[in-house]
Amino acid sequence: MIGIIQETKKITSRKSLLEKWKLLNVAFSSTALVIISSTIGLLEVPECKILDRFFSLRPLEPPDNRIVVITISDQDISNVGAWPIPDRVLADLLTKLNKQKPRAIGLDLYRDLPVEPGHEKLVNVFRSTPNLFGVQKRFGVWQVPPPPSLAKLGQVGIVDIASDADDRIRRYLLSARDEQGEVYLSLGTKIALKYLEAEGIKLQSLPGSSEQYKLGRVVFNAFRKDDGGYARADENGYQILLNFRGPQDNFHTISLTDFLNNKFPDRLVRDRIVLIGSTAEGAKDFFLTAYDGTRRTKFSRTPGVFIQANLISQLLSSALDGRLLIQGVTNYLEWLWILFWSLLGAAISWTILEKNYLGKHLSYLGVFLALLVAGGIIFTISYLLFLNGWWIAVLSPWLGLTFSAIACLLLYGNNLRNIAYYDPLTQVANRRYFEQQLAEHLTKKEHISLIMCDVDCFKLYNDTYGHVAGDLCLQQVANTIRKLIRTTDLLARYGGEEFVIILPQTKLESAAKIAERIVNQIRELQITHQTSTVDKYVTLSCGVASIKHDEKLNDALLLEDLILSADRALYTSKQLGRNRFTVMQD
Repeated sequence: MIGIIQETKKITSRKSLLEKWKLLNVAFSSTALVIISSTIGLLEVPECKILDRFFSLRPLEPPDNRIVVITISDQDISNVGAWPIPDRVLADLLTKLNKQKPRAIGLDLYRDLPVEPGHEKLVNVFRSTPNLFGVQKRFGVWQVPPPPSLAKLGQVGIVDIASDADDRIRRYLLSARDEQGEVYLSLGTKIALKYLEAEGIKLQSLPGSSEQYKLGRVVFNAFRKDDGGYARADENGYQILLNFRGPQDNFHTISLTDFLNNKFPDRLVRDRIVLIGSTAEGAKDFFLTAYDGTRRTKFSRTPGVFIQANLISQLLSSALDGRLLIQGVTNYLEWLWILFWSLLGAAISWTILEKNYLGKHLSYLGVFLALLVAGGIIFTISYLLFLNGWWIAVLSPWLGLTFSAIACLLLYGNNLRNIAYYDPLTQVANRRYFEQQLAEHLTKKEHISLIMCDVDCFKLYNDTYGHVAGDLCLQQVANTIRKLIRTTDLLARYGGEEFVIILPQTKLESAAKIAERIVNQIRELQITHQTSTVDKYVTLSCGVASIKHDEKLNDALLLEDLILSADRALYTSKQLGRNRFTVMQD
């Protein structure tokens, strides 16, 4: 008796372990699905858009007082009366600017060709201004050469932009190497390094690494194609993620016209970085950033000169003030992050459904609300990490959470179906499902056979060994029968110790052979039954019947006739001494 109780406990324990294994399988499968989707780039654009949202939610930092931007607007072009701006006007601007003694000047205008009048004057200004840097576009299909005089002096930076799949700017190219191995620094990099020279700060490569550089208080790590929410981004050159200071109105600006007319405060640009660039529509020097395309700035675009301003501000504030960079976590940490939420999604959903905390009809709503709350928690945690310089995926863990929850809903629905159609003790079909399936088979014009089984002297077995042992006996009988029939057959518990088997497309002779194997195999289990009037072991009696669809009879009559025939055959087996099968002829 103790052994039987222990066996029952083992079965219960196995069921509990099986349930836990199903939940783990759901979580790991959801995690794998999300990781694959992320790896092939399906989630890259939405993850990047969430990063944009983080920037727009973050409180604006104070303007960087080290940077002033001289803008050239459509009104300035109208005042000058020409576009591109003539060399004479630029020469006058730079001459006036030099008198204010800025620390560095960035001319974010292509100037590879003369724009008369005043070209010679501009060349002379270029040659006499060591803190002035021009631009060129060096890479890509469309390239623009640098101003020749500045190129000879090495005072040129590239303005090639690394844009994402949705044409937004989230990273910046600090330097790049061409096919011949020559390294080109970006305009922002050159100006920042020039400014930091006066602070005694130089760029240093760290020993043992070709991708880590120290600049003052910060160490830069090269951008990798799978950093943050990226999956297959272009990682050519030396790139970093942009930590924007803010939109263009978060920088000190002055128009070209006002500067030429001396309408600016004293010492506005002294010892500062001055960037000169176009904001005119005709120049088409605009890009999408995290601050564009929002509700407030639906149709806005950021002029290229302010991309440079953001990058320079990031380099200076990181090197001098220790301002945080934006960096991604390793793949392994991100995968663990996704797995954690997948496990949590499975656990929460299954608990709500299984414990039925909210009632049967509200459980699904409870799961939905839990997903919303968990999604908010994921977003909040990721946002707080972002504020501390870490970019971790938001959509990926939420998808893992959601996929796990949906899978649990499906599993729970399947469990409900099992409860409705399967016997909980023997895990075979119950009488309701048997009758439904038999009625469905009878609609087909084919032979169908039925085997009705009864465990011999089962009441005596229960009285002798107890109901726990009786349950275990029925489980063993059901498992044995299930192994002896085909996958197309259906085994059901008909009631008490009775079982019934539907054998579709099976004639009487074949059904009889199956019944014979079942009777013999149950006897060979050697389940001790000392009080049986038949044998010292548990035995089985069977009745076999078969029928073919008859157009003259309706399905209800056929079903009743088939069950009645099998039952009569079973009764005959009992009358003849049990532990046998009887065939009811057509």
